[in-house]
Amino acid sequence: GYGEMLMKTLDKTNKWDKTYAAHFLGLMKYKQAESKLLKLVYDKSPIVYLNAFEALHQIGSQEKLSKIIKDILENKAISSTKIIEIILGYGDVINPILVELLEDSEIDSREKRLIVDILSFRRVIESSQTILKLAEKTDDIELKIGCIKALGTLGDPDNVFYLIKNLDSENWIIRSQSAKALGKIGSDIAISVLKNKLLSDENFWVKYYSAIALKQLQEKGLNALYDVLKIKLDKQLNDIVNYVLKEEEIGI
Repeated sequence: GYGEMLMKTLDKTNKWDKTYAAHFLGLMKYKQAESKLLKLVYDKSPIVYLNAFEALHQIGSQEKLSKIIKDILENKAISSTKIIEIILGYGDVINPILVELLEDSEIDSREKRLIVDILSFRRVIESSQTILKLAEKTDDIELKIGCIKALGTLGDPDNVFYLIKNLDSENWIIRSQSAKALGKIGSDIAISVLKNKLLSDENFWVKYYSAIALKQLQEKGLNALYDVLKIKLDKQLNDIVNYVLKEEEIGI
């Protein structure tokens, strides 16, 4: 009868009573509490709605899951770290919903960046084309950079041409992250443009990540790096290439 007692406690006005009840109902995976917990996610008290969120994902609630996740993302009182923790708690069942939310116009750039990071962390390959479309249309630089990083992690070769295009961006961070992503994907198509970036870009980090990407492209990429050394254009360029060639593992 402990579950029934806790269910009644959810109706009390004291926030701590509701908090503890939600917490233990979640630990018990008490499915019967789902409807009441769904109401508590809109409670005025952060401690109450956070515990209600966590109880629902412990129970494995599927009811109104898309709306719950959207509400979590839009709740400015919850830290990004906590949002990620709650969403990850739902497991892979949440992945299709996260992909759909990337196309929701009501979700802002900050929230979409969190979603992109989660999908990238989980390596949800089926999110690749949605993330690509988002990268193409967004004007938010931070979100675009997050998308480019995710495209590299997901490793979809269909995204190579978009990344090559961004090697000519006015923003050096976009150029450097595009180079880094191309190395992770590992397409020979990118070798000539990466070599050109290494030789001609004015930014140190763009040169550096272009060199790393070429090294990751195995024999053909390594040959391109040795070709650059033969040219001996300047000391900085030679130092970058020599450093990258001598490193057994680049831990970045």
